[in-house]
Amino acid sequence: MGPFVKSNNKTSKIMFNLLISLIPIILFSFYKNGYIPYKNHCTSFIGMFYPLLFIMVGVLSSLLIEEIYLFIFSKKRGKELVDSVINGYAIFPGLFISLVLPINTPLSILFIACLAGIVLGKMVFGGFGNNIFNPALIGCVFVLTCFGTTISNCGGYLNSYELDAVSSSTPLTNVSLVEGIGSYESLVKPYGSLLDFLIGTIPGAVGETSALLCIVAFIYLTLTKTIKWRISISYVGTVFIVTYVVALFSDLGIWYPLFHILSGGLLFGSVFMATDPVTSPVNKESQVLYGIILGLVTSYIRLLTPYPEGVLTSILLMNMFVFIIDRWGSKVRFKPIKYYITICIAIICAIGMGYYISTTFNKSVDTTDPDYEIISKQENNDEVIYEVSQKGFGGKIKAKIIFRGNEITEINILEHNESLDRYELIVKENYLSTLKKNQKNLGEVDTISSATVSSTALKKMVNNTIRDYTKGKGSIIKEKKKEEITGFKINDVREEYAIDVYNVDITNRFGVFNMDVTMYDGVIKNIRPLKYDDTCISRSNSSDYYKCPAFLNEGYINELIKNQDNLDNVDTISGATISCDTLKEVIRKVKEATR
Repeated sequence: MGPFVKSNNKTSKIMFNLLISLIPIILFSFYKNGYIPYKNHCTSFIGMFYPLLFIMVGVLSSLLIEEIYLFIFSKKRGKELVDSVINGYAIFPGLFISLVLPINTPLSILFIACLAGIVLGKMVFGGFGNNIFNPALIGCVFVLTCFGTTISNCGGYLNSYELDAVSSSTPLTNVSLVEGIGSYESLVKPYGSLLDFLIGTIPGAVGETSALLCIVAFIYLTLTKTIKWRISISYVGTVFIVTYVVALFSDLGIWYPLFHILSGGLLFGSVFMATDPVTSPVNKESQVLYGIILGLVTSYIRLLTPYPEGVLTSILLMNMFVFIIDRWGSKVRFKPIKYYITICIAIICAIGMGYYISTTFNKSVDTTDPDYEIISKQENNDEVIYEVSQKGFGGKIKAKIIFRGNEITEINILEHNESLDRYELIVKENYLSTLKKNQKNLGEVDTISSATVSSTALKKMVNNTIRDYTKGKGSIIKEKKKEEITGFKINDVREEYAIDVYNVDITNRFGVFNMDVTMYDGVIKNIRPLKYDDTCISRSNSSDYYKCPAFLNEGYINELIKNQDNLDNVDTISGATISCDTLKEVIRKVKEATR
């Protein structure tokens, strides 16, 4: 403990109060991640108790690891070994690690987190009271950095019920995904209302989602003089100031700062992590400045980087500067003018950061995405070729997007700085093909778990390019497309075995296309091409229409028949755009004529 602790009795009392304050949070985690999934038939009766098992594994792992370390390296045996583990309060690093990790973290990775936390974050510095960094945060950041993809592939922060109920990950993930600053509809509504954020029925780490229970714990720990409340107040207050200024200059309302305070691990971190008696400042003056700087760093990470959280990283980063801040606090303790000047400067920095974010990233309906850039745009006959870039997780993603016949026919990545595992997931999931296929309804395309930021950037890139194309060349192509097909005629209707067969002619710029269309009960069952004067076939032999890609691929005609009521969902074939559009138009015309 810090030098202000006078006896082991006081340390025991602090830890006892800390444990008492965590019990409601542990029980709520069981309710949210165990009982609710069981109630909604998303897990078994045994699976309902998995959150408690997860927490228990973390506690027992940290106990076991510290005991083995003391046995091997400190040569302690018997009662001395037991007393050292008890007096070292080994259960708390594992307990906090299990509460701030995602619920779907494999137990083996949870054990590795405890190993890193106990050994690297605590014992190498000399054990309890000597550590520079918060051991639990060391363990969490270690495994989230090394095994983040594995954890995400297992479900990440979503429990078994949330995997079916929500389409995105944690609320703070949306902050880095939406264009500009975001809106109530994009940041809050997907998870209900701010009341859900307060209660804690939102996706998040095992024990940090309930803002209400964190507030109750803060009140209890403050009244029992267990924590340094000035750190928590100045920390949360600074985040509120920054986000309130953002909301003020962006016409967002009070909901925006409340969203940031109630989201993620801010309240949990400010109550339990930032106030750690060993790794936080001792002086009262230092505690206020420490909390303000924590708020500034967290706001910077959340709002100006691709990383959605920022609390764990901020606290670990500031742990390194505690001795400097404490030294400053001891010097200004009897010089109030210097103290207040420093605090005022820090608050002005918070206001300035909020103003900068609001003016730089605020996005109205009529403005373009600040993370999107059109590098070049060329027209080549009936093609429009874009070279564009979009900000991804690791930097700019450059791509070539080709439009033909008012639709995207090709998307190619030219350059990117995304991590190899994220990009491999995008390739493995054929995400570019999915975007091309669903280009008319990109809102229904889900992001890729473990590559959320990268896949969202690609979706934004396609959407932004479509928006520019529609405003410019799109209107020209659309008018030209209307001229591609100039005539349609039903020649005759014959009945074959109680099925109607329509012989039709349709004329495009290449000539006349003749086919038989079979219908039964108002539904097209078959399409049989008879004659087609297209450039992709031999003019001397009309039976060569099968050389055209649109007909060579028999599956394409079947796909059109299958989606005859929603033809926009079927992509055209590269090299046969007009032929594909002609087939679609025949289906539309025949169905209209037979209604």
